[in-house]
Amino acid sequence: MWFDFKSLFDSLVHNNDSLSNIEKFQYLKSYLHGDAAFIVANYQLKDEFYEISYKTLHDRYHNKRRLAQLYIDRILDFPKNTSSKKLQSFLTTHTTAINSFKSLEIQDKMDYLMFHLTLRNLDNSTRIAFERKWSSQMMPTFQSLIEFVDEACKIQELMAPTQTNTQPRKIASLLLSQRMEYTASRAAETPLKHFNPCIACKLQHPLYRCTIFNEMSYQKRLDLITGSRRCYRCLRLSSGKELFFQRNM
Repeated sequence: MWFDFKSLFDSLVHNNDSLSNIEKFQYLKSYLHGDAAFIVANYQLKDEFYEISYKTLHDRYHNKRRLAQLYIDRILDFPKNTSSKKLQSFLTTHTTAINSFKSLEIQDKMDYLMFHLTLRNLDNSTRIAFERKWSSQMMPTFQSLIEFVDEACKIQELMAPTQTNTQPRKIASLLLSQRMEYTASRAAETPLKHFNPCIACKLQHPLYRCTIFNEMSYQKRLDLITGSRRCYRCLRLSSGKELFFQRNM
């Protein structure tokens, strides 16, 4: 672990004034492996490159939040096993993780523990949105997470009416379709008499007999009926404050 390595390296090498920077750099390179060794591989073994290499490694690995998350997850993700052979692994994992977490310079460790446990229960999309707001170098608090989720809930509530407003129009379109099928069968049976001007062509006949209206698209018919406040079933003027399909929802 970086934290353990850094503590030991600082006490034996980095803070040792009897060693030159070139000697410290040589020790540093000899102890590193994997990704850490790759990070400093391109730096030449020169005095001025030691501090740069050391700082680069520190910035890359000495992330308090990342380390705290790693230690807590090691405990939470430890597999349950009653085998006596696993007891030593259980003991080593838990004591090391807890002691390492305690050694981190986190002002309120209990608050961070509550924060991390709560954060694990968020869905991925919400967690990504939270992480975008908080830099990985910062230490969010439990309260900051609760406030973020509360704000997300309010946004969802504001968006909900927009999403549900499409339902009445779908119902209206269905009713209008049923009405067109019904009026087509009655058109030849109903004798003509005096009617108010048709809202589609201004001639005197019932709306359901209007050729112009019947040739319109569903959307245009729907807009015409809605604008004239007529019932979606009988095509007559609505006598109430709300349209027919709204009263029955």
